[in-house]
Amino acid sequence: MENSKTIIGFLNTTLKGIRITTGETATKESAELIAKGILLSISKKSVADDFIAYVKEHYEIELSY
Repeated sequence: MENSKTIIGFLNTTLKGIRITTGETATKESAELIAKGILLSISKKSVADDFIAYVKEHYEIELSY
């Protein structure tokens, strides 16, 4: 079952994994590409809306459907 908390956690874990493997924080560009890819996989509008709001607030990245 898809929910906002799980999807947001997936984004944060992915970005943390980049930092761990490369030794550097993911760039804003790479974070945006990853977030866009995740957004495409979300099937519930309410979850997508929560995800878009979270990414905007925490990463200052504008996403849309």
